[in-house]
Amino acid sequence: MKNTFDLGEKLFFNTLIICIISFIYFKIIEIESSNLIIEILFALFFFLINFYYGYKYSLKLKESLIVGSMGAGLGIFLSFFSLCAHFLIEGSNSSILFSVLYLSPIQSISNYLSGYNSIVNIFIIIIINIFLVVIGGQLRNITNKFLNNFK
Repeated sequence: MKNTFDLGEKLFFNTLIICIISFIYFKIIEIESSNLIIEILFALFFFLINFYYGYKYSLKLKESLIVGSMGAGLGIFLSFFSLCAHFLIEGSNSSILFSVLYLSPIQSISNYLSGYNSIVNIFIIIIINIFLVVIGGQLRNITNKFLNNFK
């Protein structure tokens, strides 16, 4: 179990680093269509790191849910403040500003697809990140069983 918490802690800090780097990058360089490749790379790296942790360490379902939840801890923490601001300010769109850091790696994609960021996007990203850790762990376990059958 200690190994699970250590992996969750590593995933949390890797996600935090990706979010901080992408936040700084997007504040320095304006979001334009010429930077779309770099923006897509940030988003892919943001999502693939979750899959990588599940796959590399061949996590079981319970372990992958714990590691995924800890990895998405930044989003959970910031979404709490966004929800509090949303209900205290009574529906103001400024409540999303608390979660800009967590949404920064996928900012360009969400702007391109939906045209705006919302509190719902935060929870969708959290669920996707946890799901990717689970899928990575389960895929590794399936491939290990499949390869062991041929030995």
